[in-house]
Amino acid sequence: MSIKKGIRLIAIGFIFTLINLNIKFNTQAINVMPDFIGWFIIAFAFSYLDGFKKGSGWLKWGSILLGLISAGLMIAEYVLPKYDLTLYKSGASLLEAIIIFSLLTLLEKIGRAYGSNCVGDLKILKYVYLIVYIIFQALSLCVNFLPIDLFAALVKICGVITLLTAIITMLVLLRFSSTLNIEEN
Repeated sequence: MSIKKGIRLIAIGFIFTLINLNIKFNTQAINVMPDFIGWFIIAFAFSYLDGFKKGSGWLKWGSILLGLISAGLMIAEYVLPKYDLTLYKSGASLLEAIIIFSLLTLLEKIGRAYGSNCVGDLKILKYVYLIVYIIFQALSLCVNFLPIDLFAALVKICGVITLLTAIITMLVLLRFSSTLNIEEN
């Protein structure tokens, strides 16, 4: 099995987990790139990370759990539109941040083991993602509990920064997989 294929699958999974593409129908928005698909792809990618499974099994199960939570929240939004799911989403988002940070740490380890020149980029992205996540979550909570237009504007700006971070992360992961010094089977 190919570690490079696993990393490419993780990059594809990141596309789904980090980018929300919503299409509005009447009053409902439908996410055409639901997070749960990305988390299940990431969980599947672990079957290709031979030699790096030890100590990272919780990431696979965490990804599956996030996929299930994400699917449940998506269904709840449509079935129970009057419920405020903000705190549930924030909890899931916290778990997501922990998983992504840990996953990028694991990829750094793989990169060091196989001589990738992208290890530094992964390390920087890991911390940038964490900082953007914290700011975005803090602003989102402020918007929900302190409805001030400035917070709403800042959340939109932070959303764009999050999108750019997601795109850069995906591109770095795709480049990362090609810089590993691994013989393909």
